Amino acid sequence: MRRKYPKIGANDACPCRDGIKYKRCCKGKVDWQSLFANGNTNPYEYMSIRGKNLFFLEKIAAILQLDQLTGAPLATIKNALRDKNKIRDIHEALLYIWPNEADLNRVLCNEKEKHSAIFTGAYQPEKLFKGMCRHSLYAEKILLVDPFLYPGSMRPEFDPCENPEQHANTTLNNLWVWFGLMPWIDSGIVGFIRSPGDFDLKLQWDSLIYTENMVTKHPEIKECMETDIESFGEFRKRFKDVFDLNQPSSKLRKTAKEVYPEFSTEKIDEIIAYFENQRENSPFIVDPISKTNPSQIEMIHSGSNYEIAREIASRSNSHLITDLKTRWKFIEIDRQEGGVNNSGWEPFAKSMQNAKLETLNTTDISLALRLRKENRLEGMRTFLRKVWNHSPTVEDFNTRKTEDFTTEFTHELEIARVEWEKIDKDLVKLLGGGMGVGAIASAMVEPANWGIHGLAYAGTLGASLVHSKMRRNTTLRRYPASLFIGG
Repeated sequence: MRRKYPKIGANDACPCRDGIKYKRCCKGKVDWQSLFANGNTNPYEYMSIRGKNLFFLEKIAAILQLDQLTGAPLATIKNALRDKNKIRDIHEALLYIWPNEADLNRVLCNEKEKHSAIFTGAYQPEKLFKGMCRHSLYAEKILLVDPFLYPGSMRPEFDPCENPEQHANTTLNNLWVWFGLMPWIDSGIVGFIRSPGDFDLKLQWDSLIYTENMVTKHPEIKECMETDIESFGEFRKRFKDVFDLNQPSSKLRKTAKEVYPEFSTEKIDEIIAYFENQRENSPFIVDPISKTNPSQIEMIHSGSNYEIAREIASRSNSHLITDLKTRWKFIEIDRQEGGVNNSGWEPFAKSMQNAKLETLNTTDISLALRLRKENRLEGMRTFLRKVWNHSPTVEDFNTRKTEDFTTEFTHELEIARVEWEKIDKDLVKLLGGGMGVGAIASAMVEPANWGIHGLAYAGTLGASLVHSKMRRNTTLRRYPASLFIGG
């Protein structure tokens, strides 16, 4: 007897896990009822990007035997990754979650109806999170190429399924990036995808040739590459640390004795204890090199090269964003030569990325979620674009454009701050100046023993607060920058 599955209601969450209702998503497009009944069908071929990401995170939790991923102890994760089979299982999961290029094209095509961006830059967690905060203020969805290597897309000696023991450190680092972005993934703002080059090796090879030819043809690209390398101070420090921490304690002890012959045994012990503590708490290294752990593949991930990123943007109707000068230069030259335009969002994104605005540095996911919940994302997008267009600089990629954007944005913030302060001052005046705003809030939640006069005052207070809230909502519509000052 065939098992019966409950009917999917129009207002139920869509099984593709895109985070919206069935009637607004897969209804009439995917027969989930039949798919659930057919145990031989791979449901991942019908999942949304968010659905695939959530399933991958759930699979990781199951493989590593973690009750929850949020707040999972680093030591527990490291201990699990000492089993090479778990590293292999994590990478093998990618094969059925992302089965082929047609499946990738399907989810990318679904992004065409959204205002999406594809990030192609350094996966340095702190800078990556900063970029997500900034660009989520106008982009509906931000796509990133998954840093996990796709099995079968490289030579066997480097394949994470063929030789998983060499990928312990990179797996740990990639998990750190994924775990850090979990709230963004769950909210549907950020989504990891595969590179088309994972399924089309000729495309991958051609993109490398294209990059090499562009660097040869345009010396300014090489100059930008050198600047990016110089700016990778943290990455260079990371690799030095990893190199040092990868050495077994016995070798570190021998080196310390050679470099500091005057040090006592106790002092050398202190040095070794320091390195062992650093190793234990490092999110970049599982274990030092040894006979059982002969080597590790270390990588710096930047999503994809420019040509692959441009291909993804074309398939998803997204615009490109990056934090690398080299990639910005690629975009600028490509636009000048008539390759890709995307309605000019790239130069705007460059200003958003590079603007020296502390206000944007202190935003987090809560503001991005609020913009979506209150349907203010489109309004914020229009506001930010208007601020950017205010610049008299004609050349879109000129650094002056970013400076003008910074100045105008700061001006808009000050106007909003003045309007916000007026509301607070007027509220105090309405109440006779006897209570500060903080005291008013306290009085509203502690009305005990007010009596008749207190109740009368409460009525006045309530009406004043309602009036104040209405003015605040009006101010938010007229001055969108109010959202950045507590609006």
